Amino acid sequence: MIPDSAQPRSAAHSHSGHKRKQNQDCMHMDDSHGLWIVADGMGGHHGGEIASAIACEEIPQQIGSGVAIEEALRRAHQKIVMRGREQPELRGLGTTVVVVHEQGLNYELAWSGDSRIYRWRHGQLTQRSEDHSIVQRMLKSGLLSEAQARNHPHQHVISSCLGSTSAEGLEIGYQQDAWEQGDWLLLCSDGLTDELDDPQMAAILKRSSDIATASRALLQAALDSGGRDNVSVALIQAPAHAPQGKPPRRNLPLAVWAALGSVLALGLVLGVKFWLAR
Repeated sequence: MIPDSAQPRSAAHSHSGHKRKQNQDCMHMDDSHGLWIVADGMGGHHGGEIASAIACEEIPQQIGSGVAIEEALRRAHQKIVMRGREQPELRGLGTTVVVVHEQGLNYELAWSGDSRIYRWRHGQLTQRSEDHSIVQRMLKSGLLSEAQARNHPHQHVISSCLGSTSAEGLEIGYQQDAWEQGDWLLLCSDGLTDELDDPQMAAILKRSSDIATASRALLQAALDSGGRDNVSVALIQAPAHAPQGKPPRRNLPLAVWAALGSVLALGLVLGVKFWLAR
Protein backbone atom coordinates (compact mmCIF):
# COMPACT_ATOMS: atom_id res chain seq x y z
CA MET A 1 0.00 0.00 0.00
CA ILE A 2 1.26 3.49 -0.87
CA PRO A 3 1.69 5.63 2.26
CA ASP A 4 -0.79 8.47 2.71
CA SER A 5 2.01 11.03 2.35
CA ALA A 6 2.80 9.72 -1.14
CA GLN A 7 -0.75 10.12 -2.41
CA PRO A 8 -1.43 13.31 -4.41
CA ARG A 9 -3.45 15.62 -2.24
CA SER A 10 -4.13 18.33 -4.79
CA ALA A 11 -4.89 18.94 -8.45
CA ALA A 12 -4.77 22.24 -10.31
CA HIS A 13 -5.50 23.59 -13.77
CA SER A 14 -5.16 27.07 -15.26
CA HIS A 15 -6.01 28.64 -18.62
CA SER A 16 -5.70 32.13 -20.11
CA GLY A 17 -9.32 31.99 -21.28
CA HIS A 18 -10.70 32.89 -24.69
CA LYS A 19 -10.39 36.69 -24.43
CA ARG A 20 -6.99 37.27 -22.78
CA LYS A 21 -3.59 36.89 -24.41
CA GLN A 22 -1.77 36.52 -21.09
CA ASN A 23 -2.45 34.29 -18.10
CA GLN A 24 -1.71 36.50 -15.09
CA ASP A 25 -2.84 33.88 -12.58
CA CYS A 26 -0.23 31.98 -10.58
CA MET A 27 -0.51 28.92 -8.33
CA HIS A 28 1.66 27.32 -5.65
CA MET A 29 0.76 23.70 -4.89
CA ASP A 30 2.90 22.10 -2.17
CA ASP A 31 1.38 18.93 -0.74
CA SER A 32 4.50 18.06 1.23
CA HIS A 33 4.38 21.27 3.28
CA GLY A 34 0.59 21.66 3.28
CA LEU A 35 0.56 25.01 1.51
CA TRP A 36 -1.60 25.94 -1.47
CA ILE A 37 -2.02 29.35 -3.12
CA VAL A 38 -3.98 30.81 -6.02
CA ALA A 39 -3.20 34.40 -7.03
CA ASP A 40 -4.94 36.45 -9.72
CA GLY A 41 -2.70 39.26 -10.94
CA MET A 42 -3.71 42.60 -12.43
CA GLY A 43 -1.81 45.44 -14.07
CA GLY A 44 -0.52 46.35 -17.48
CA HIS A 45 2.87 45.60 -19.07
CA HIS A 46 3.10 42.17 -17.42
CA GLY A 47 2.47 43.77 -14.02
CA GLY A 48 -0.25 41.28 -13.08
CA GLU A 49 1.79 38.18 -13.73
CA ILE A 50 4.72 39.67 -11.82
CA ALA A 51 2.54 40.53 -8.81
CA SER A 52 0.96 37.07 -8.66
CA ALA A 53 4.36 35.41 -9.04
CA ILE A 54 5.77 37.48 -6.17
CA ALA A 55 2.85 36.43 -3.96
CA CYS A 56 3.38 32.74 -4.80
CA GLU A 57 7.09 33.05 -4.03
CA GLU A 58 7.09 35.35 -1.00
CA ILE A 59 4.24 33.83 1.00
CA PRO A 60 5.77 30.31 1.10
CA GLN A 61 9.16 31.76 2.04
CA GLN A 62 7.66 33.75 4.90
CA ILE A 63 5.50 30.90 6.23
CA GLY A 64 8.45 28.52 5.90
CA SER A 65 10.50 30.81 8.12
CA GLY A 66 7.83 30.76 10.82
CA VAL A 67 5.93 33.95 9.99
CA ALA A 68 2.16 33.86 10.67
CA ILE A 69 0.01 33.54 7.58
CA GLU A 70 -1.56 37.01 7.79
CA GLU A 71 1.82 38.65 8.26
CA ALA A 72 3.13 36.63 5.31
CA LEU A 73 0.45 38.23 3.11
CA ARG A 74 1.37 41.68 4.41
CA ARG A 75 5.05 41.13 3.59
CA ALA A 76 4.16 39.92 0.11
CA HIS A 77 2.08 43.07 -0.27
CA GLN A 78 5.08 45.21 0.72
CA LYS A 79 7.34 43.42 -1.74
CA ILE A 80 4.88 43.98 -4.60
CA VAL A 81 4.62 47.67 -3.69
CA MET A 82 8.41 47.94 -3.70
CA ARG A 83 8.60 46.35 -7.16
CA GLY A 84 6.16 48.96 -8.45
CA ARG A 85 8.31 51.76 -7.02
CA GLU A 86 11.47 50.31 -8.54
CA GLN A 87 9.89 49.89 -11.98
CA PRO A 88 7.53 52.81 -12.73
CA GLU A 89 6.10 51.00 -15.76
CA LEU A 90 4.71 48.42 -13.32
CA ARG A 91 3.17 50.96 -10.95
CA GLY A 92 -0.29 49.84 -9.89
CA LEU A 93 0.49 46.14 -10.20
CA GLY A 94 -1.42 43.96 -7.77
CA THR A 95 -2.89 40.54 -7.15
CA THR A 96 -5.71 38.89 -5.28
CA VAL A 97 -4.69 35.83 -3.30
CA VAL A 98 -6.19 32.86 -1.46
CA VAL A 99 -4.04 30.65 0.78
CA VAL A 100 -4.57 27.37 2.60
CA HIS A 101 -1.96 26.39 5.20
CA GLU A 102 -2.32 22.96 6.77
CA GLN A 103 -1.07 22.03 10.23
CA GLY A 104 -1.82 18.41 10.98
CA LEU A 105 -5.56 17.86 10.71
CA ASN A 106 -6.22 21.59 11.09
CA TYR A 107 -5.75 24.32 8.53
CA GLU A 108 -5.98 28.07 8.26
CA LEU A 109 -7.28 30.17 5.40
CA ALA A 110 -6.19 33.67 4.42
CA TRP A 111 -7.16 35.85 1.49
CA SER A 112 -7.32 39.32 0.02
CA GLY A 113 -9.48 40.28 -2.95
CA ASP A 114 -12.17 38.32 -4.76
CA SER A 115 -10.49 35.00 -5.51
CA ARG A 116 -12.33 32.42 -3.44
CA ILE A 117 -12.06 29.38 -1.16
CA TYR A 118 -14.90 26.87 -0.99
CA ARG A 119 -15.37 23.71 1.08
CA TRP A 120 -17.04 20.62 -0.39
CA ARG A 121 -18.39 18.46 2.44
CA HIS A 122 -21.16 15.82 2.43
CA GLY A 123 -22.31 16.96 -1.00
CA GLN A 124 -22.62 20.61 0.02
CA LEU A 125 -20.55 23.50 -1.37
CA THR A 126 -19.90 26.33 1.09
CA GLN A 127 -17.96 29.51 0.37
CA ARG A 128 -15.43 30.02 3.19
CA SER A 129 -13.78 33.24 2.03
CA GLU A 130 -15.62 36.54 1.73
CA ASP A 131 -14.92 38.75 -1.27
CA HIS A 132 -13.20 42.05 -0.60
CA SER A 133 -15.32 43.97 -3.10
CA ILE A 134 -17.74 46.86 -3.32
CA VAL A 135 -20.57 44.55 -4.36
CA GLN A 136 -19.94 42.22 -1.39
CA ARG A 137 -20.21 45.18 0.98
CA MET A 138 -23.54 46.17 -0.61
CA LEU A 139 -24.75 42.57 -0.46
CA LYS A 140 -23.77 42.24 3.20
CA SER A 141 -25.55 45.48 4.11
CA GLY A 142 -28.74 44.31 2.37
CA LEU A 143 -28.59 46.81 -0.47
CA LEU A 144 -28.39 44.06 -3.09
CA SER A 145 -29.85 40.59 -3.53
CA GLU A 146 -27.71 37.63 -4.62
CA ALA A 147 -29.11 37.88 -8.16
CA GLN A 148 -28.46 41.64 -8.32
CA ALA A 149 -24.93 41.20 -7.00
CA ARG A 150 -24.09 38.63 -9.66
CA ASN A 151 -24.99 41.00 -12.50
CA HIS A 152 -23.97 44.30 -10.92
CA PRO A 153 -21.90 46.62 -13.20
CA HIS A 154 -19.34 47.09 -10.40
CA GLN A 155 -18.99 43.37 -9.82
CA HIS A 156 -15.22 43.45 -10.43
CA VAL A 157 -14.40 46.51 -8.32
CA ILE A 158 -12.39 45.04 -5.45
CA SER A 159 -11.74 46.87 -2.19
CA SER A 160 -8.44 45.16 -1.39
CA CYS A 161 -5.60 43.18 -2.93
CA LEU A 162 -1.87 42.78 -2.49
CA GLY A 163 0.16 45.55 -4.08
CA SER A 164 -2.20 48.19 -5.41
CA THR A 165 -3.97 48.82 -2.09
CA SER A 166 -2.52 51.12 0.55
CA ALA A 167 -1.08 49.47 3.65
CA GLU A 168 -3.88 51.10 5.69
CA GLY A 169 -6.57 49.83 3.33
CA LEU A 170 -5.26 46.29 2.97
CA GLU A 171 -7.89 43.77 4.04
CA ILE A 172 -6.88 40.22 4.93
CA GLY A 173 -9.52 37.63 5.68
CA TYR A 174 -8.69 34.77 8.04
CA GLN A 175 -10.38 31.57 9.22
CA GLN A 176 -9.44 28.29 10.88
CA ASP A 177 -11.02 24.90 10.32
CA ALA A 178 -10.34 21.15 10.66
CA TRP A 179 -10.41 18.40 8.07
CA GLU A 180 -13.12 15.77 8.01
CA GLN A 181 -13.02 12.56 6.00
CA GLY A 182 -13.96 13.23 2.37
CA ASP A 183 -13.55 17.03 2.50
CA TRP A 184 -12.32 18.93 -0.54
CA LEU A 185 -11.20 22.55 -0.58
CA LEU A 186 -11.62 24.53 -3.81
CA LEU A 187 -9.40 27.54 -4.50
CA CYS A 188 -10.14 29.60 -7.61
CA SER A 189 -9.69 32.90 -9.36
CA ASP A 190 -12.77 34.90 -10.36
CA GLY A 191 -12.43 33.56 -13.89
CA LEU A 192 -14.26 30.50 -12.56
CA THR A 193 -16.92 32.18 -10.44
CA ASP A 194 -17.73 34.77 -13.11
CA GLU A 195 -18.77 31.95 -15.44
CA LEU A 196 -20.31 29.43 -13.01
CA ASP A 197 -22.56 29.98 -10.02
CA ASP A 198 -22.37 27.89 -6.87
CA PRO A 199 -25.08 25.35 -7.87
CA GLN A 200 -23.33 24.74 -11.21
CA MET A 201 -20.00 24.15 -9.47
CA ALA A 202 -21.65 21.86 -6.91
CA ALA A 203 -23.23 19.79 -9.68
CA ILE A 204 -19.82 19.26 -11.30
CA LEU A 205 -18.22 18.26 -8.00
CA LYS A 206 -21.06 15.88 -7.24
CA ARG A 207 -20.52 13.87 -10.42
CA SER A 208 -16.70 13.88 -10.18
CA SER A 209 -15.01 10.85 -8.63
CA ASP A 210 -11.67 12.50 -7.83
CA ILE A 211 -10.04 15.92 -7.56
CA ALA A 212 -8.15 15.68 -10.87
CA THR A 213 -11.35 14.95 -12.79
CA ALA A 214 -13.23 17.64 -10.89
CA SER A 215 -10.65 20.39 -11.45
CA ARG A 216 -10.49 19.66 -15.18
CA ALA A 217 -14.28 19.62 -15.41
CA LEU A 218 -14.63 22.94 -13.58
CA LEU A 219 -12.06 24.59 -15.83
CA GLN A 220 -13.68 23.24 -18.99
CA ALA A 221 -17.14 24.35 -17.86
CA ALA A 222 -15.85 27.90 -17.28
CA LEU A 223 -14.29 27.94 -20.75
CA ASP A 224 -17.48 26.56 -22.30
CA SER A 225 -19.48 29.27 -20.55
CA GLY A 226 -17.43 32.04 -22.13
CA GLY A 227 -13.94 31.96 -20.63
CA ARG A 228 -13.78 35.76 -20.56
CA ASP A 229 -10.92 35.88 -18.05
CA ASN A 230 -7.98 33.80 -16.89
CA VAL A 231 -9.30 30.74 -15.04
CA SER A 232 -7.44 28.91 -12.28
CA VAL A 233 -8.86 26.01 -10.28
CA ALA A 234 -7.18 24.06 -7.46
CA LEU A 235 -8.67 21.26 -5.39
CA ILE A 236 -7.22 19.81 -2.18
CA GLN A 237 -8.52 16.68 -0.51
CA ALA A 238 -8.50 15.82 3.19
CA PRO A 239 -5.79 13.50 4.53
CA ALA A 240 -6.76 9.83 4.44
CA HIS A 241 -6.54 9.69 8.25
CA ALA A 242 -8.89 12.65 8.81
CA PRO A 243 -11.68 11.88 11.29
CA GLN A 244 -15.14 10.90 10.14
CA GLY A 245 -17.48 13.85 10.55
CA LYS A 246 -21.19 13.78 11.26
CA PRO A 247 -23.41 14.15 8.18
CA PRO A 248 -25.62 17.24 8.26
CA ARG A 249 -29.15 16.89 9.59
CA ARG A 250 -31.63 16.95 6.76
CA ASN A 251 -34.95 18.70 7.26
CA LEU A 252 -37.92 16.49 6.46
CA PRO A 253 -40.47 17.81 3.95
CA LEU A 254 -43.62 19.33 5.43
CA ALA A 255 -45.70 16.49 4.00
CA VAL A 256 -43.64 13.98 5.99
CA TRP A 257 -44.05 15.97 9.20
CA ALA A 258 -47.82 16.16 8.57
CA ALA A 259 -48.01 12.39 8.09
CA LEU A 260 -46.02 11.77 11.27
CA GLY A 261 -48.31 14.12 13.15
CA SER A 262 -51.38 12.24 11.95
CA VAL A 263 -49.89 8.90 13.02
CA LEU A 264 -49.03 10.26 16.48
CA ALA A 265 -52.51 11.77 16.88
CA LEU A 266 -54.16 8.49 15.88
CA GLY A 267 -51.94 6.58 18.29
CA LEU A 268 -52.89 8.96 21.09
CA VAL A 269 -56.63 8.53 20.41
CA LEU A 270 -56.37 4.74 20.30
CA GLY A 271 -54.33 4.77 23.50
CA VAL A 272 -56.95 6.82 25.32
CA LYS A 273 -59.78 4.56 24.11
CA PHE A 274 -57.86 1.48 25.25
CA TRP A 275 -57.25 3.00 28.69
CA LEU A 276 -60.95 3.97 29.11
CA ALA A 277 -62.12 0.51 28.04
CA ARG A 278 -60.14 -1.20 30.82
